[in-house]
Amino acid sequence: MPAISPKLGELLIKTTKAKDIDNAFQNIFTEYLELKLKTLYEIVERFQSKWGMDFEEFKKR
Repeated sequence: MPAISPKLGELLIKTTKAKDIDNAFQNIFTEYLELKLKTLYEIVERFQSKWGMDFEEFKKR
């Protein structure tokens, strides 16, 4: 794991309410990935709505 400053470590632990820095990082990255996936699913849904078909059908054309 990369080294971080003690102040940043303390801030991460406080804001995530984690027990330690490892849990804080896990919480942050998990939440980030969930938000990123949600955004990507929304983009896919917009394209499917725009073109009136899912990606598999779009590939066939």
